[in-house]
Amino acid sequence: LREVVEATSPHIDRQARLYAPAGLGGHPDHVLVRELGCRLLREGARVSFYADQPYCYVYGWPHWVIGEAPDPYLNLERDWGRYLETASVNFSDLRAEVVRLDEAHEHKLRALRCYRTQFAVLEGGPNRRVSNPALTGWEVFWHAS
Repeated sequence: LREVVEATSPHIDRQARLYAPAGLGGHPDHVLVRELGCRLLREGARVSFYADQPYCYVYGWPHWVIGEAPDPYLNLERDWGRYLETASVNFSDLRAEVVRLDEAHEHKLRALRCYRTQFAVLEGGPNRRVSNPALTGWEVFWHAS
C-alpha cells in the first residue's frame, strides 16, 4: 500500500470525488485500491466506494439492491459483510446508494466491451455475467457524505 500511495499521491486531486472498489469478492488488486481509498477518506478526501462487478453478484444481488423479498436460504449480506469487515473504514458508517441503470445499461455494456482483454472472461461465456441487465443493470455505491 505504501508503494501505491507514494506513486499516486502527486496525481490525486483531493477536491475531486474519487471512486474505489469495495473489494467484494476479495480480488487482491481491488482490496489494495479500496485500502488506498480508505486512507484517502481518512485524510479528508471525498471518496466513494462501488460494488465491484462481477464479483459482487456471484450469487446474485442482495434483496435490498433489486427490491425483492430476501431469499431465506441465501444470506448475501453476510457474504458481502465478510469482505467489507476487512476494510480499514467501517462501511456501516457510509451511506449506501443503489442506482438502476435502465437505458444507461447499453452505454455501460459498450464501455465494458472496450475492455477487450478481459471481456470474454468476465462475461463467462453463456453465463452472461456482464451483459445480462439483471446483473449489470445495477450499481451500488457507498458514500461518506
